Amino acid sequence: TLGVIPQEQTRASIGDLEALSKQGNKIGIFGVEYSNPNAEVSALTDEWTEYPLMKNVQTNKVDPNSGTLYWGDYIYSYPIEDNLSVKFMAYFPYAPIAESGDNYVKTFIGSSPIYHFTITGTEDLMIAAPVWGNKNKDPKSMEFRHMLTQLRFQLQDLDGAFNGEKLEAITITATHTKSTMNLETGVLAPVPYTNLTLPTI
Repeated sequence: TLGVIPQEQTRASIGDLEALSKQGNKIGIFGVEYSNPNAEVSALTDEWTEYPLMKNVQTNKVDPNSGTLYWGDYIYSYPIEDNLSVKFMAYFPYAPIAESGDNYVKTFIGSSPIYHFTITGTEDLMIAAPVWGNKNKDPKSMEFRHMLTQLRFQLQDLDGAFNGEKLEAITITATHTKSTMNLETGVLAPVPYTNLTLPTI
């Protein structure tokens, strides 16, 4: 008899600031100007234009001590108008803006960008809740949260019937290997089922 014990836990391949800093070039950032105070507690609509202030900007460094994000030489400035603020969103891992592929971001006019990703069983996926700031107020620190759950299988050969045998692969049938995530709200939406073969152990 081959017993299988599923162990569910939050994926923690990137579990602290130091670990995240090692992936400093894999974070994507959006920054959108807004004047409606409700934007701080609800998704933006008309504010999403073809050219937001920060459009899927890729970081190149995360300071392991302060958590400060860096993205090269370009300088972004807050709007000078007193009634305008900027809502910031960040996600990991970075993906380019495109219309198709395994991992890409699709942008829209009038609604939040959508992150399309493919699951192989080895990746992590994180998003930070939006923060906002303006010329008079700095944004709060971003807090990333894991969006995937990792399943670990502990195989027990209870009666020794599989001595000398090698496990080649584990296939999970009828699972969502492709999904989408709203980069403003964090809402996940799976696409049709398929089979997932986990990496050889």
